[in-house]
Amino acid sequence: DRVLAVTVAGDGEFLFSASADSTIVKWNAMTGAYLATLTGHTDWVSCLTEGQGNLFSGGWDNTVRKWDVSADKFIAEFLGHQDPVCCLAVVGEVLLSGSRDCTVRAWKIDTGECIKVYEGHNALVSSVIAADPLMYTASWDKTIRCWELATGKVKGSQYKRLDKPVLCLALSHGILYAGGGDQVVRSYIASTMEAVHEMDGHTQPVNALALTDHQLFSASDDGSVVQWLLPDASAQRQDDDMPDPALSRSLTQRILEHPQTGNPRTSSISNRLNSEAQYLAQVDAEDPVPSRKEGWLLKQGQLFKRWSRRYFTLHKGVMVVFSDESQSKPLEHIIMHDVIKATLLDAPAPNGTLFPFTLETIDRVRKLAAFSDKDKDKNGEQEAKEWVGALNTYVENNNLQKKIEQKRAARKY
Repeated sequence: DRVLAVTVAGDGEFLFSASADSTIVKWNAMTGAYLATLTGHTDWVSCLTEGQGNLFSGGWDNTVRKWDVSADKFIAEFLGHQDPVCCLAVVGEVLLSGSRDCTVRAWKIDTGECIKVYEGHNALVSSVIAADPLMYTASWDKTIRCWELATGKVKGSQYKRLDKPVLCLALSHGILYAGGGDQVVRSYIASTMEAVHEMDGHTQPVNALALTDHQLFSASDDGSVVQWLLPDASAQRQDDDMPDPALSRSLTQRILEHPQTGNPRTSSISNRLNSEAQYLAQVDAEDPVPSRKEGWLLKQGQLFKRWSRRYFTLHKGVMVVFSDESQSKPLEHIIMHDVIKATLLDAPAPNGTLFPFTLETIDRVRKLAAFSDKDKDKNGEQEAKEWVGALNTYVENNNLQKKIEQKRAARKY
């Protein structure tokens, strides 16, 4: 299955690759020879990092796992995230993990204890990178944030909002690099978040960055990797060379000196969608679509452009996307107030069994497809027409949307 992450460990001796088949494979980095398979995750393994002589993996099973690099053995499981773990970073004796639950967690590497939860993002945290005493995060909420690692506070002046989701970060010699959905690679002075350069060279979202001393490499959905020549490292360095006295103590000690006040808020997307579904079910309004519409559709991923089978429901002004028919794991929701139009595409797929259509909202265009199933007497073409008709009915009749928005505005959170 697809490879979602790679990292080098063991002083460059080993390469580890993570896959959508829930496994991690270990390779000889010099010869490419297969060495071992690490199993334990129960869903996609989405990110890897190395630190303190260990390998760390994050997955769509909401867990972080710690492995012995040399012995290929599982050591510990770090539990706490409410949604898939999307990114990892090691700083000193602390592991940082970012998740689709909109939080970053700091863990003691030796014990697996969670010692801090950083809250503030409103969407999936796509990248985390740290240079003690600061941490930088990127998110699908279209922001880059700079945090004080010890206190968990966002530095007010070091907050950037862009027009598209931010997907990846890299840091070198005091310069922070960011790539995202607007196809541009940006650089900032890390200490102040002052913009330095914008690098145009891609025609699709930038999804990964890698650095050497004098070069930056950016990978994109357009199928290309662009190599950028960077200024001399000494000229790039913007940070103060004077040592910070606070750094003489371990990061763990400094974090524990600022304990979490109260319980972290439950910002899990799954929990928020379940709450929203319960709320909408109680709204007293006439639904322009008289019956609940639900069923299986194919959905094209925004980043990887891969078609995935998802279960959709449409009721009282909200479309919810689930991973399966049990509707126990919501992945995404679309408020009909944000829908501009739904459009059937002219030509079905070459095999004649897929019938694609687009759903245009205020922030993006989603590509969906109905499909025929002879065993269940399912007509894909008719199914696509029914979905498009139901969606456009909401567009044409927005009284329900107005009533829901009025109630939501008066709702206390």
